[in-house]
Amino acid sequence: MAGDINRKRILVVAGDETVRHFCRASLAPDLYHVELVSGMHEALGSLRSVPYDLVISDIEVPKLDGIDLYIIILKKYPYLKNRFLFIIGDCSTDLPSFLSYVQIGYLAKPIKISELIEAVGKAAAERPMTPGSSSRDRSL
Repeated sequence: MAGDINRKRILVVAGDETVRHFCRASLAPDLYHVELVSGMHEALGSLRSVPYDLVISDIEVPKLDGIDLYIIILKKYPYLKNRFLFIIGDCSTDLPSFLSYVQIGYLAKPIKISELIEAVGKAAAERPMTPGSSSRDRSL
């Protein structure tokens, strides 16, 4: 497809199928190619295959915590350091403050489509999106 070259590649890592499909359905297919995986091993396999512009990860990944997944991915793919967006469910903990402190973007559940689109658009606009390269309000 000719337009594929301009689409940003996004990897969504979430054990919850609803979260995965919400992300895919919310992001415009003409702007983003969204791949869905349910856990760490699938995520690492996908990252070995192709470079991604952004990783969206639920903080609760099966068999692993999202922060641990972030650390593992950064060791192998340091270009993704500022290209992570977490989805968190419990804002009563210190997690939102920690993520803000270490400058990792996050969205708190329930997520509105408009919030997801805005966060992904901001991430795409602020950073080069490949290694080495320089309206709706429905809730999840």
